[in-house]
Amino acid sequence: MPFCKVDGHQIHYKLLDREGFEKGRPILVFLHEGLGSIAQWKDYPEEISTAAHLPALVYDRYGYGFSDALQEKRTSDYLWEEARSGLPGLLEHLHIYNPLILIGHSDGATIALMFASLFPDRCRCVISEAAHVLLEDISRSGIKQAIRSFEEERLREFLQRYHGDRTDTMFYGWAHTWTSEDMDSWDMKDALHKITSPVLAIQGIADEYGSPEQLRWIETYCGGKVETWLVPDCAHIPHFQQREAVGQRMLSFISEHKEPSI
Repeated sequence: MPFCKVDGHQIHYKLLDREGFEKGRPILVFLHEGLGSIAQWKDYPEEISTAAHLPALVYDRYGYGFSDALQEKRTSDYLWEEARSGLPGLLEHLHIYNPLILIGHSDGATIALMFASLFPDRCRCVISEAAHVLLEDISRSGIKQAIRSFEEERLREFLQRYHGDRTDTMFYGWAHTWTSEDMDSWDMKDALHKITSPVLAIQGIADEYGSPEQLRWIETYCGGKVETWLVPDCAHIPHFQQREAVGQRMLSFISEHKEPSI
């Protein structure tokens, strides 16, 4: 089980198709959701990596999965911290200088968009799945329902399978941050303007954490080419809830943008 130290924390990661990575091919970087981990992607990264004939990096962010447990209170900037320092530090440690194709889900998609706004020259393209680019009432309502499920139902038991003794700090670090007053006026409008990479923005029509307004913002404010797709019969996890269709759309987008534009 490979680990490396980033910003003083042990980070668990998985590198797929090392040969393709060493040949300098674009690398897929999978960024998990706010309650996610490598294991919760299941075999999806392997499937996309194999079908796209590209290497991939998957990792547990600090506080998640097998990475070090969270030791301090999250701040409202924790996603920006990952985009500015966590992910760049991991890439540097692993000597990954390949062009990047970012594939993020939920919080991970927000981090992918943030990274693309900070390091536009490094990103070949971005696939954003259920990203948060503004905080809506539906977002906080969904999080409050998750808190009830965690405390009164079986969400804690489910998450413990993947996060073990990190589960409570991981969950409340996510839930309390997004529902804090510090996030009341949070949005990504200014950052979106700085994204020049092509973006594919995907969201389920019945997403319990965000409305189609999230897609509208991405399409309206991003500085580069944007494709949006509101997925029918789908909630917050399109890559599982509409796996075949979402996989095909992702692979088509990757194929179109994995080589440099002329």
